[in-house]
Amino acid sequence: MEYIEKQKKAKGLLFKKVFQPKLSTLTNLKKGRARQRINKEVFDPEDAIADNAKLLSLLMSIFIKLYDAQFNLDNLDPADKLIIDSWIEIAKNTDTRFTDQFQSEGYSLLTKLLSRQSSIAKIIEEEYNNKEAN
Repeated sequence: MEYIEKQKKAKGLLFKKVFQPKLSTLTNLKKGRARQRINKEVFDPEDAIADNAKLLSLLMSIFIKLYDAQFNLDNLDPADKLIIDSWIEIAKNTDTRFTDQFQSEGYSLLTKLLSRQSSIAKIIEEEYNNKEAN
């Protein structure tokens, strides 16, 4: 995270002064322990990326279905409505990582994704609240 502050120099020239606040050592230790446990107990970073892609695909699918069923966008600016309608039509006809895998695994895929998220939440709670791991 950077904070940029503009200051005026002599003769009217501007320059940027950048401050980079450091996380406390305690926060870094907790975050590091949590990440190590997640990597060991839940999944590695590559699996995390894949899971996030699947969850994003799921959310897109849900949004598209809700859009088709519920939303009335007649009050939108015509240019914005055209962008949304075009995106929805393209997305409806696009197989995603989630839809492909869901066809083969069914609801067990949802269970796996959500149980991993639950495990991550438990690890983070334990590490950040100094609870004993089970």
